[in-house]
Parts: sequence; C-alpha cells; structure tokens
Amino acid sequence: MVLSIDPAVLTAAPSSNSPGIVNARRHRLAFEGEQVRANWQRARQFMSYVADHDVEHVLSSYAPGAILEHPLLGVLQGAEIERLWRGYSERCQLIKQVHDIDHAGTSSAEVTWRLNYWDVAQGRRILLKGTTALQFERGLIIHQRDRFDIAAWLAQTHGITGAILGWLPGINHLMRREARRALGLGPGHG
Repeated sequence: MVLSIDPAVLTAAPSSNSPGIVNARRHRLAFEGEQVRANWQRARQFMSYVADHDVEHVLSSYAPGAILEHPLLGVLQGAEIERLWRGYSERCQLIKQVHDIDHAGTSSAEVTWRLNYWDVAQGRRILLKGTTALQFERGLIIHQRDRFDIAAWLAQTHGITGAILGWLPGINHLMRREARRALGLGPGHG
C-alpha cells in the first residue's frame, strides 16, 4: 500500500480555527483583558490619591524617569514632578475632585476630571475641568499628559485681568515662567 500525501498540506499555515490558534488567541485576549482591568484600576487609584491629597502615594505611582506634560508648566521630569505635587499640596486646598475613567488599554488609561479647589496664594475658589492621559509600564506611570483650558484657569485665578491676559499671544510663556517659579521649578521647556 502506497500512502500519498499532498505537499500543500505539509506547507499550509494552520487554520485560524485550529485548536492551537484558538487557544493562543483566547490566552492573549484574557491577558490583555487583565492588563486593561489593571490599568483601569491603576488610573482610578491614582486619581483617588490625588483627591485625597496623598502626595506620597501619588509620587509612588510614577516610574523613575517618568514624564509629565502640563499645559501651563510644560514638560516635567523626575524631581520636578515631585515639586509639582508637593507645591499643589501646599497651595491648593482640594474641596472636591470628580473623575471618570474614559478608557483603559493594555498600556494606558484616559481620565476626565473636574476639580473644585481653593487656591491659597490667590485666595480664590477654582473650578477646573480637564483630561489626563496615562501610560503605564510595569504598573507605574511612565508618561502623563494633562489638558485643560489655560485661559479659563487664568480667568479664575487672576479675575478679569487673567481673562483678558489669557487670550493674548505670548502670555502662556509668561504664565509658565511665573507658575514654574512659584513651584520652585527651573525655566523648563515644552
């Protein structure tokens, strides 16, 4: 008896329905699902630390060398991130923070937030809305990008003068320099 084997069968890729491929896909999706849930939880916990003014836990959420992009302060890294959070803790009395995790992925999360705080230095109540995009690696934040309306913030922190200045070209540079100085940061970039 002669056994005949079709050469195409020997070289064909496994069907996408073959048990090995299906199990690998299920395993990958389960793993990705766990990562998404973990990053959703990390983002929720980080925002809770912020709401509780728990600076030590906020800072422990960052990886060494993390980068924080802030619309007013520019790009912060390392010790600058620490000075930012410690400065906020001293200058702002958080009255209320509300946040929603809009999206979580296998290495990221996006958060929409609303802050209601008292700015001690300005003696004003501030209501601020914005977003934060977080990137994670090994469970820690490696990149954070905050977004909010600087002109609206200026109007609240500096009254009518801030409202007018907020729309002038170049004012962001001057406000950045002043804000960085107030927090003990260098001239910065970004």
